[in-house]
Amino acid sequence: MARLAASLEAVGVALPEDFVSFYSSTEWAGALDEASVTGCWTRLGPRPQFSPVEPGAFLVRFLSDQQDCVTWYLYLRRDESAFVVHAYGLDFDYESDEPDFGVIYRCAATFEEFAYRFWVENLIWRHLHAPAAEPLPPAFAEYLAHYRPPTP
Repeated sequence: MARLAASLEAVGVALPEDFVSFYSSTEWAGALDEASVTGCWTRLGPRPQFSPVEPGAFLVRFLSDQQDCVTWYLYLRRDESAFVVHAYGLDFDYESDEPDFGVIYRCAATFEEFAYRFWVENLIWRHLHAPAAEPLPPAFAEYLAHYRPPTP
């Protein structure tokens, strides 16, 4: 983390505090890996990568699924808040001649939002697919209700 932070400082950006706090915590650092139902694992990029879509912006890889089908990055800009993006089948830490290399999708306004959604949605999936699934705990039901369309 210290080496990455120094690399980022050299280009004028910094890791967001929620990200640093999460991955510096012995309690939370492995929470996304443990919750993942698709074998996602923390894979912190060794250095910032230039954004393929915006000059002066940088990407830092932090999570990948087990087959590198989806990779999640912090999207960092100078003097602006970081957010989270993902890319399908692309790892910006490696060169590629693919014609769609560089297509990224914004998926969360903050790392904290991403981490909570990833964690709770994976726990909900595990709960619903348990052999003897009981009704959802109230916190999970409330979370899902937020996304349920209104009834006509």
